[in-house]
Amino acid sequence: MKKYLHCINALAAKKFMDNLAEQNRWKRYFKATFLTVFISTLFFSKIVSAKQYQLQLLTNFNELNKEQDDLVWLEPILSPAKDEQIFVANDQGYIYLLDKSNSNKQKLALNINTSTNKSAAIRLSSITLHPSFIRPEELGYATLYTAHNAKLIQPKQHAVSLPDNIETVFYYETVITAWQYDFDKQEIDIHSAREILSIPIKSLDEGINRLSFDPYQKSWGRDYGQLYFSLNASYELKHYPLYSGSILRIHPQDFGDSHYTIPSDNPFIKDTKINDEIVVTGLDKIEQYFWVKNKQGEIFVQHHNNEQYWLSKLQLGDNYLADSAQNHLKQQDDVMPTILLYQGRQFLTLKNHFIFLSSYDGKWLLNYSSINNNEPALSAEILTTNNLLTPAFVDLEQDENSHIFIFDMKNASLYILQEPQEKLLDPAIPSQVESDTGTRNYLLYIILVAVLLFVVLIYGKSRNNKNGVNKLEKNLFRLKYESSSNKIFLYLSEQREPIKSIDLTAITGCEVLLNHQVIAMVNGQAEHIFSNAIEQDLRELFAEEHFEKMLDCKTRTIELILTTKKEKVTACLYFRKGKRRTTGAKYPDVIDIIMDFCWQLSRQINPNNTEERSVTLSEKIYQTPRYIVTPTKPQFSRHNSQDKISVDPNISPLAQDKPTDKDDITAEIISTEVVDALEKLANLHQQGLLTDEEFTVAKSKLLQ
Repeated sequence: MKKYLHCINALAAKKFMDNLAEQNRWKRYFKATFLTVFISTLFFSKIVSAKQYQLQLLTNFNELNKEQDDLVWLEPILSPAKDEQIFVANDQGYIYLLDKSNSNKQKLALNINTSTNKSAAIRLSSITLHPSFIRPEELGYATLYTAHNAKLIQPKQHAVSLPDNIETVFYYETVITAWQYDFDKQEIDIHSAREILSIPIKSLDEGINRLSFDPYQKSWGRDYGQLYFSLNASYELKHYPLYSGSILRIHPQDFGDSHYTIPSDNPFIKDTKINDEIVVTGLDKIEQYFWVKNKQGEIFVQHHNNEQYWLSKLQLGDNYLADSAQNHLKQQDDVMPTILLYQGRQFLTLKNHFIFLSSYDGKWLLNYSSINNNEPALSAEILTTNNLLTPAFVDLEQDENSHIFIFDMKNASLYILQEPQEKLLDPAIPSQVESDTGTRNYLLYIILVAVLLFVVLIYGKSRNNKNGVNKLEKNLFRLKYESSSNKIFLYLSEQREPIKSIDLTAITGCEVLLNHQVIAMVNGQAEHIFSNAIEQDLRELFAEEHFEKMLDCKTRTIELILTTKKEKVTACLYFRKGKRRTTGAKYPDVIDIIMDFCWQLSRQINPNNTEERSVTLSEKIYQTPRYIVTPTKPQFSRHNSQDKISVDPNISPLAQDKPTDKDDITAEIISTEVVDALEKLANLHQQGLLTDEEFTVAKSKLLQ
């Protein structure tokens, strides 16, 4: 029987957890709702109140456009040597060193047209600094790289080899050149030009359009100092990987007779059909690319084919010519503005977000969306009195100090993004501009939060006041078995008409629950046949529970779960909380009902294996215990100055509870000694130290 109860308790664990989860579901919901509202109040309120930014002009070098109005300026580079200096360059091959605080303080650092001995015009497309630009002890110190397109002068041996089957005539070439910067003279040494590589191209509109180093690589890392550059697609040669829109990677240092070497971990280094320098191919026209901090081999690229514009998340080694499965994070039909992945700390709202500019209704907006695409895109107004051009001519940059710079390529103006100041230097500019829409949104949010908190608190309080009683009142059933119709009738609370009837033959099993824990099961399985031993143990469990003191917060329940082929019906036959019993039937009567029903169901399901019942209702084991109060006497009391409460299950409940005279008191003391002896015998018998015969004989001697 102990093994049977052990199995029942194993099943009871799951049942208890399910019931516990059901009871605490609303409580967890209220807590989660409250925490969500609280956190939203702290963080989300900044968004709905129309967060704003402002632009501060750092420098304007538009006067450099006087000589030629159609100049296209490249993205500026902040000098790591001096905070106030900026390298700026235009597509005509002029590189300047400017002072941020004084735009008139400028110096021509290099004119590529006069430094490369080229007879034809040159179109400069990109400049960049080596990450060790200000580290004298490392390779790459004081080194600056440029990429330009120029007319091809035949004959020339190109650094990047071409496939043998290309039968076309090239008129131009794209070239990467390394230069040495003189910190004392603050200019680029024209005699230090070293050609890194050259690739033949069909027109000046093609070629390399961006040079860059991964800014998140450390000087001791394997990938530190590797130069990335992108080569735009050529319409006539798009089926060749090199000219299909590719990103390439090399070591740009001088290695003897070689101008560069190829990293050994380049993904296509063993593919004879793809150049070893290539790391990603098949992207058509590449606008820009950038990296994620602490993400090796992962790169984000903005690219297009004149019909669709994409922002894609790629892995080094992706070949879009062979694989059509493209991981596009953003796609649109019109021109996509420059996107920056902000990974700094100065603007915590923008951290790990894609940001880009847009204009709407005469206002400039800063748009930002999560890098994981798990939240909607948001916008913040930019306060500026400057007339910026369309977003297509605006470039976004981030420096190592987490600042965000906005560069107007047409107006040759560089701005820095800032939080709105409480007081601005210019009195004509208001100290704080607040959007009417933002104010309305903020007030609406506060009202919604207040209403939600009120509803949650009131509803939660009303449920807590019910203390779990009303929750079960719909399941407080009385159960009646009618032998003539062989049916089970269920009555709700004290109603006289049954709310449900179930044929006994339709019931396939039942579970008996005490305080939401399964203590017995009857079904078609051999181990779940009801027996006299099971009834004996169940009655002892019920008796032990009944002897437990009922506190105000404690509940006591007896439930019966009936299982049919179509449904499960739960009937709560007994419910008590503290001193209040909600059900009509008393505890002993409910136990008798449970036992009778289990026997009847067991005979119905397993008629051949169910044994004969040896205990009838008139001989039922469960009896209401009698409490005997022993007078306080030192010679007989186990605990001085305290009354002793003993339980004798064999004394009739009709016996008198209190002695009336001296003889009765003496008889009561003797009875107490007998009761103590019987308790010891019962404990020995329960522990298995006495057999049934030994227990019966000893009990008879004590009662003589």
